Amino acid sequence: MSQKKFIYTLKKLLGISPASEEQKQTNEEIRHLMGKLEQHYLSLKEALKHEGDASKREALKESLSIIKEQLKKGKDFLHHD
Repeated sequence: MSQKKFIYTLKKLLGISPASEEQKQTNEEIRHLMGKLEQHYLSLKEALKHEGDASKREALKESLSIIKEQLKKGKDFLHHD
């Protein structure tokens, strides 16, 4: 996944309006988006602790897994620049 696609995917996931495609993506933007994604991860993790329905718990676990992968990809982008 390219950096632009990663940033676009995170913005779409978090409901942030996408910036113009010509604008150069920077490490600062990735850090900002990762911060928001980490906050979302923590809120889902908290919701998982309090959820009693098994199907909802599985859905939350799957969401947490996806977010964890995205955070790892973001960290990889930051360390490879």
